[in-house]
Amino acid sequence: MKSTHALIRVAVLALLFAGLPVLARAQSPVRPDGDGFVEVVVPTAPDSVSLRLTSDQPASVATTRSVALQLGVNRLRFDWSRERLDEGSLRFEVTPASGSATVAAREKIRRRGAMTYFDVDASGAGNATLTTRYLLAGIGWRVAYTGLLDAAGSTMTLVGTVEVTNRSGQDLANARVVFDGGELAALTLAQGERREVELFSVLQVPVARRYVFDPSRYGATPAIEVEIENRAGTPLSRAFLAAGRIRLLAPQENGQPGLLGEDVLPATPLGGKAKLYVGHARDFVVERNVAAQGNENEQRDRWNKVVAYDQRTKLAYKIRNGSGAAATLVIVERPGALFEIVGASHPATKKTLDTVEVEVALPAEGVVDVTLEWLRRNLW
Repeated sequence: MKSTHALIRVAVLALLFAGLPVLARAQSPVRPDGDGFVEVVVPTAPDSVSLRLTSDQPASVATTRSVALQLGVNRLRFDWSRERLDEGSLRFEVTPASGSATVAAREKIRRRGAMTYFDVDASGAGNATLTTRYLLAGIGWRVAYTGLLDAAGSTMTLVGTVEVTNRSGQDLANARVVFDGGELAALTLAQGERREVELFSVLQVPVARRYVFDPSRYGATPAIEVEIENRAGTPLSRAFLAAGRIRLLAPQENGQPGLLGEDVLPATPLGGKAKLYVGHARDFVVERNVAAQGNENEQRDRWNKVVAYDQRTKLAYKIRNGSGAAATLVIVERPGALFEIVGASHPATKKTLDTVEVEVALPAEGVVDVTLEWLRRNLW
């Protein structure tokens, strides 16, 4: 007898639901309300999520979910009790499979305890795609690079990575993450988790190496700089290289890679160049002296006080190359604005308004004397 009653109940339920539309994937059941709306509990896990990361700013997040709407006013309920989201940035879009749906005005978003609510007026029952946009704090990221130079130091293998840290209170599952200089198609990262992901690995990136004596930047010892170019048609051809720490490695005497130096690779767009400091050149010694300095063309006021003048400066250098190989050393000086080169013993070029460079060819185990003279005008 009990078996017969059970079969009757199953048949009745089948008749009741036969005419209903097929609704979205599993979600909490809607709850009728006496105030003229139906409360819909939105699934916690989104169907898709994408993040746009910007330096020192909250992540811009967009999520989509499938929800089942009833005819009339639906009050959608979200549980965002863990997430560090900016409620003032919340925006909603509802796209029903059929019919139309009107989203309530921004000021109609409600907060009650740990729950967030907003209303959607649907023209009919059925499935709908809900898109949510907001700002989320706690997603940290940084880009880093490793460059392995070949034995000759003329090319390197450049590897770029990104480290993402999730302290947002929200678990990320197969999230599309976009940031300066890269994109991750599907990142899964639990709350409190940190992960490093390789972005690219480029072989045989051309490297230009030079020795630089720049006392205002590197001190009294010449430095070693390497330069790489992000240019179309070369192995390294990327739309943008985000700024990040770079470690440069080179083969040691035992053949194993060893640390050559560290620097920060500046943000480099396509067509740009990046100069990197990799240490000091201990085989070069530079003695720098001010050979002469004086004022010219002084202008005085009626009290005989100097109010304007030109200043002439002459520097003398003695450079010793103890490397055992011929090399080129670039001397960098910063006279200040409004200067002109008066004389130089070696090729000198005014690079910027306040910078001059002198290129000096050094023989192996040799000593070279260099002079540089400039004039600054209309000083006060």
